[in-house]
Amino acid sequence: MLIYDYRKKKINRYAFSGGRATAEEQHTHGGNPDVDVSFQYLTFFLEDDEELENIRQSYISGTLLTGELKARCIKELQDFVAGFQERKRAVTDEICAEFMRPRPLTWGHGRSSGGGGIESLVEGVNSATVG
Repeated sequence: MLIYDYRKKKINRYAFSGGRATAEEQHTHGGNPDVDVSFQYLTFFLEDDEELENIRQSYISGTLLTGELKARCIKELQDFVAGFQERKRAVTDEICAEFMRPRPLTWGHGRSSGGGGIESLVEGVNSATVG
């Protein structure tokens, strides 16, 4: 939880916003998502483009305040990092050794002729993290 608090503090304190000086001005004039760091992060971490556009329009219209946008950004970043950490924990020494094992280079744009190629490694990682 310490790392989450650290990120939350950094975003709330230092992330440049496209919001106004007061909540009243924000409601009246809206914010500028094009210069808002939290919104820019969401363009990378939020997978639903329709939801991102709804957030954008809410911010521009003034119905979404800067603090609310930053809170949404923090939530998405925390979810992303938690998922990454979970997948990282699933990587065993065996998976790492297989990934790092020297292999002969073969042509065919990544297509394996079967048996021990990158596809089997990916399948191993998927079964370890999904199942």
